[in-house]
Amino acid sequence: MLGLLRLRGIPCRYVSGYLHVQPEDGEPAQSHAWVEFHSPTAGWIPFDPTHNREIDERYVVVAHGRHYDDVPPNKGIYRGNAVETLETQVFTRPAGQKAISASTRRWSTSICPSFPRSRSADGIGTSS
Repeated sequence: MLGLLRLRGIPCRYVSGYLHVQPEDGEPAQSHAWVEFHSPTAGWIPFDPTHNREIDERYVVVAHGRHYDDVPPNKGIYRGNAVETLETQVFTRPAGQKAISASTRRWSTSICPSFPRSRSADGIGTSS
């Protein structure tokens, strides 16, 4: 999805985090990723293409990047012989009822009414 958005000239980013699921007796949350695209009128808008839905309060953001390689769960350099083991568990639970932030509200209007098709010499977009 990031590639398609970029081909259309729409700014977008990869989001890494967790998706809260109703746990079965201590089951950890699921590692998950989704995208955000930028609208000139609404700002960054998150969307989960895996589940084909808008982001809601069950999503926990850990990091933003251009793609997965920018925000892996571990990153480093080995010198010599090395063995890597990564084991982690994240447990989530719903917090008390509170207002959902502006970035997760439902959008009923046109999100991206128009994007500039060309740029003038001063860098300000103009429509053709």
